[in-house]
Amino acid sequence: MKKLFVHIGAPKTGTSAIQHFMLRNRETLAKQGVLYPEGGMLKSAHHLIGAAIHPLRVKRLGTAARDEVLATAINRIKEEVAQQSPHTLVISTEYFWGALSTTNVNRLLAPFSDWDLNVIVYLRRQDLLAQSLYVQAVKTGTPLTFQEWVDSAVDSGKAGFLFHDVLASWRDCGLPVSVIVRIYEKSRIGSDICNDFLETIGASAVGDLSFDNRSVNTAPDMVTTELLRIINRSLPDKEVAERVRRNIIKHSPPRALFAPLRYLDSAEVVAFMQRFDADNQKVAKEFLGGEDSALFQDPLPSGDDAEPAGFQANALLQRLIELLPTMIQSAAELKVAPPSVTAVNNDQALRFKKKQRKMQAKLRGNPA
Repeated sequence: MKKLFVHIGAPKTGTSAIQHFMLRNRETLAKQGVLYPEGGMLKSAHHLIGAAIHPLRVKRLGTAARDEVLATAINRIKEEVAQQSPHTLVISTEYFWGALSTTNVNRLLAPFSDWDLNVIVYLRRQDLLAQSLYVQAVKTGTPLTFQEWVDSAVDSGKAGFLFHDVLASWRDCGLPVSVIVRIYEKSRIGSDICNDFLETIGASAVGDLSFDNRSVNTAPDMVTTELLRIINRSLPDKEVAERVRRNIIKHSPPRALFAPLRYLDSAEVVAFMQRFDADNQKVAKEFLGGEDSALFQDPLPSGDDAEPAGFQANALLQRLIELLPTMIQSAAELKVAPPSVTAVNNDQALRFKKKQRKMQAKLRGNPA
């Protein structure tokens, strides 16, 4: 039987890396019988389908009717299936993340009821998920401190920290759905999330597949994040603030995969995780078959391992000093428009390069 895999997240578990990988290798995967369809796609993922399914994401569709968007996407996917005859179909968007109603789950799955239905989810320990989600929230404009943001996120239930509710909404939709749970810990999946995803859907990492190890959704460190938060708080013009944020992120060092954040100290991590103990035990028992095993294996931080990093003024100032030269140079270079492809010739290219060199020399303080 043909297999459908619906990848629902969770957010901040390498979803963007998986989606870019699937899109970049679409043609090669299609030769293996794995279709990553164009229908419902926005950028590199099926965000249009997710926005049509999840009530909290529907505003991403603007004035378009959600039923019309979904019907168009599914019809397009079925056309692609008819053309390519794949044995495996993969739909991916973290917009699915959350406890969905049976009606909304079936709006997606019912048209594929003659397929073997599977849902893939990567789960990340809630304290780590919360801190990573906070960095993402700051990147997109929140002025809140971590504690202000996390209290609101947990109380609202919108962030999906209760994993059992999310998984059960797919398992109990009335259709025969297999929920495949992967644990987002380096000891469990290794350092290559894309390889793990391929193995999960039964595809092989052979042929001309392109594994690009560059970070897709850049995560700044805590000092850069605090700079961004201050900008969010201080600049009332959202468009200006967004441009400044992008420039800072572009020139800041990215945080490495699995590198820890320190918004919670060790005692706070323990207290935070206690909120989800019962729920995590239910997930381990019902979805991983673990009667007594813990959902997550990596130990909680202890002692000084999770000491919060203070945001001293000198640390923020030092980061600004490091960033300003490259930011100023980058902005200046943008003002020098390169010649058009149609009009370029050797003389134009030489004049353009000479102008660039003069501007760069001026920025370095050298004679023009």
